Amino acid sequence: MNNLITGALVINQLLIFEVFPDELRYCEDGESLSLWSKSGAALIYVYRQGSANGQGKVATISKQQNPGLVEMLDTGWDVRLNYLKSGTTPKFELLADSPQIAAQHAAKNKDEIREEARALLTSSYNPVKRELTVKVRSREGRQFLIGETMSMPSKPLEKYLEELNFQVRLVGESGTVGWISAGLDLQKRILRASFNGYAVTGIVVAARQAPVYAGDQDKIWKEEECTASIFLKKPADVTSR
Repeated sequence: MNNLITGALVINQLLIFEVFPDELRYCEDGESLSLWSKSGAALIYVYRQGSANGQGKVATISKQQNPGLVEMLDTGWDVRLNYLKSGTTPKFELLADSPQIAAQHAAKNKDEIREEARALLTSSYNPVKRELTVKVRSREGRQFLIGETMSMPSKPLEKYLEELNFQVRLVGESGTVGWISAGLDLQKRILRASFNGYAVTGIVVAARQAPVYAGDQDKIWKEEECTASIFLKKPADVTSR
């Protein structure tokens, strides 16, 4: 049970249905969490920022027990849930903006995000760790093969900024297209290396036998998943060997 601070729309209590301590322990005090659900679902899912593909779930919220929160989500309110470290009991603070205010903030935030991303991705970068182990997802039925090599196709910086999508995609030698399943920080580090002249390549070291589940607000689907070693190399690194 947690208090809500919503500004205009007052809700006295927020009832948390379930908390997942193994994920919550990664959250910092005051960290903003993401809410996700879909029409017809009984629960609202709470995720750590930067997590993807169903990973990073820290809590669930019952829609039946929180009709005020459901009303806000259904009517376009911008809802943010903050985690507050206080004692041994998890506490959450809910902040919400009306649809009109949310639209103004969204337009301003997109411009700020683009400029921040441009500055980060074009800044000088010499990664210390040039071999990474990551999970790579692909469409169901299009699994990468163990030992298959992959590379990151070229994509202009302006395209990333226009779409505000910084997901790193990889193409295998078989033509299979996949994407790295990791937090935004790691994906931006790889992109930053790429825009600093590093070639991004990889090799599949393991593959799941069965698909995994993924989803968005509208539906749930299956994806293939493999483990790959990713290498960040400049042309000089290759020719000097």
